[in-house]
Formats: sequence, structure tokens, C-alpha cells
Amino acid sequence: MAAVSESETKVLDPHIPNGERLIEAYCGDEETIAVTDRRVIDLRHRDGDRKQETELDSTLLTTDYIVGTEYEQEKETIPPEVERAIAVIVGIVGVVGIAFGITGEMVGFGLGLVLLPLSALLWYFTEAEESGEVSVTLRRAGDLPDKTWSLPKGETDVPQAISEQVATLNSPA
Repeated sequence: MAAVSESETKVLDPHIPNGERLIEAYCGDEETIAVTDRRVIDLRHRDGDRKQETELDSTLLTTDYIVGTEYEQEKETIPPEVERAIAVIVGIVGVVGIAFGITGEMVGFGLGLVLLPLSALLWYFTEAEESGEVSVTLRRAGDLPDKTWSLPKGETDVPQAISEQVATLNSPA
């Protein structure tokens, strides 16, 4: 398991009492999700021009109501090469439309002027596309609602730590 950085520890220290051990944490721009040996802490922090907001949601992992976890990671379903090929085809059709437009076909010229920028946008967003959001759900028994936390692409340490802690705390004695 990765070590928790000093900056993450500084943000979380006021919210973790003595005797509780910080295991893993993710710090984003406005949200910090941390796992201790007893609970999951969801800390939201926003700084505005005139006010500073902090919200803390703490979920105990030591209760009998915890029945398990569910881990999910989104995957890219269409390979980027397919999207790039579509962008190239749209670009070629745009160039052909402009070529027909030069020979006097104004509809083809207009179509080409629309398709070339569209092709460039398709190519750009294929390059800039991010997928792979990670989420973990804490399953709870009875009428208690499940708790879900979502993290950006590749941030798998916190969900794994939650799952490990639930398994550790619910292991047979």
C-alpha cells in the first residue's frame, strides 16, 4: 500500500483523533477521501472570495451493518484508433467536398467547410478523452443506504484500502 503524503496528512490531521491510524488518502482540488483503520472520511473543501466551506462525512467500518464492498472501474469501450479513423474519414470527405466546391458545386464546398473542422474536433477530443473513473460502494445491511465514492482515472489505492479494511474488520475471530 502506498504511503500517505505529508500534504494529505496535514489536511486530515485535525479530523483524525489520537489512536486512529490513517491508511490511505486521495486529495483532489475540492475533495479528500481517506481510509483509516476505523472509517472512511469524505472531506469536501471549497475556498471562495468571501467564505471557506468544509464538509466532513464519516462512515464507520466497524459496525455489524457493513456487509461488503463493490469496486468498479470504467474502461474505454471504443479504442482511440477507431475514433481517429472516423475523424480521418470525415476529413477526407470534407476535402473531397471542397474539391467539388472549387469546380462549381457550392453544396459540396459548404459540406466540406463543415466537415473539415468537425474532423479536427473529432481528432482533438479523441486525444483529450479521459476514461477510467474508479468507484467503490460500501454495502450496508437493513434499511441503511449504501455509500459510494468516485475517484478519477487510476486512483485505485483508496478503493482497495476500503475493501481491505472491510475484509479485515469482518474476518472471523
